This record gives sequence, C-alpha cells and structure tokens, in this order.
Amino acid sequence: MTLKISYPSIFTNGVEERILYGTERFGTKWADVFNGERASRAYLSTAGTLTYAVDLGLGNTATADHMILSHAGTYTGFTDVGAFNSNTAINAGYGALNAITISSPSAVSKVGPRGEDYIAFGAMSTPARYYAVEFTSPPGALDVKMGKIYLGNGLDLGREPAYQFERVPLAKAVARNTGGGYDRNVSTEYVYRFQFEWERITDANTQAFFDHVAEGATRDRFFLYTTANHHILNNERLVHCKLKEARTDNSSQKSNYNTITAEFEEIVG
Repeated sequence: MTLKISYPSIFTNGVEERILYGTERFGTKWADVFNGERASRAYLSTAGTLTYAVDLGLGNTATADHMILSHAGTYTGFTDVGAFNSNTAINAGYGALNAITISSPSAVSKVGPRGEDYIAFGAMSTPARYYAVEFTSPPGALDVKMGKIYLGNGLDLGREPAYQFERVPLAKAVARNTGGGYDRNVSTEYVYRFQFEWERITDANTQAFFDHVAEGATRDRFFLYTTANHHILNNERLVHCKLKEARTDNSSQKSNYNTITAEFEEIVG
C-alpha cells in the first residue's frame, strides 16, 4: 500500500555507540543527532570520512529500508551520507558498501509541510546486529554540520485507510486585538493532525502495529510517508509525527478482520 508508518528505531535501540574520527565542536554532541530530538544539531571538525556505529547488543538484530534526514538543508561540508549494516563489529576503515546513499544532502529536493526533510530508500533486509552511518567530506573540509538522522523500517498495514486531516494550533496564546481587548487561542504556528482507520487488517499486521508503533508511543516518534496517492497526506509526502491515540476493534471475532484507528500529530522543531 502507499501509506506507510516509519518507525526509525535503529539508533535509539543501540546499547553501545562508536564514533570513528571527528572532533565535536561548540559544545554539540554527535550522538544527539542520532538519539536526540528533531531540532538536534552537531558541528564537527574533520576531513575525510566520519562514521557513527551502533551495536544493538548480543542476540539482537534488525533490518532497515530507509534513512531520513530532518532539516536536510543543514548538512554542510558533506558530499555523501550513507548507511550500512553488518553482523561483524564496525571499526575504522571497515570498508562496507553503503546500502543507502544520499549524495549532496544539502541540495536534495526536500519535502514535508515546511520543506525540511528527505527520505531515501535501500535494502538492508538481512537482520544485522551492527549499523552505521558514514559521512564523506572532501579533503580540507574541516568544519561540517549535520541535523537529526533516522534509520529504520516502514510499516505497511496491507490496506489503504479511510482518512481525514486538519491543521490545528501548535500552542494556545493570548494576543491583544485591534479593539484593545484580548483574543485567546491565537497561534502563529499550525500543525497537521491525521486520523486514520484501517479495516480488515490481518492479525499479524495488527500485532506489528502494536509492537512497532503503539507500544513506543510515549518514547518514540514516527514519520508518515506515501509512495503514491500523496493526497492521503495532503501531498506533503513525509510528515514527522507523534502518535496521539490508537485502538483496535474486532467485533466480529473473525481472524484477520481487525480495525485499527489511529491519530497522529505533526512534530515541529
């Protein structure tokens, strides 16, 4: 189906991280662009190749099929950003071929409500314990900058949902009006709120929704994206969201006949 829910949890699930090359600058932390909030930034002093690797831990593996750069225009000083996985520990000079590569990240055609984000797809379908993102900069590029990076999978529930969306105020405010009084509920920032209902969903996909999305609602953030039928997201194609509410129903008590209802709200930052 064309609407998918990205659960980019690879880096947040890592139990050990390794930063190979590069010196952090201006008090920023490189790890924040993998584990921090959407607005996270990092500045580094380097030349050549930077690698950030995570270990999911003994006995843990995962797959991934996309990488997302939020605020892609902030990536300066890089010629390429690439991701790969392995079942062998990733060290300096590992030499793996990237499964996903974004060339000239600051110049890509960005999408989303504010034209800030970019998604690239690739196949990392073999479950692996180790994941890495590799940044390439030309010789002499001693100051580089990056924004938040996400790596994970897209959940396809197997059917297109019934949907509706609206724009709602991000925050309530109070402002003086032209008559000298005060107006409440005034906001200069509006965000999307999406409501979806998927019908006749299989038991396996219903379980996957709760395993990868609903159970992480209080700690994880998600992306909604479309591969076609972009009107489902009002032609935005990629929207960073939090899950506000989710529930299932199977009043018929038939196998593979579930209804999933969910509400997502856009995240800004």
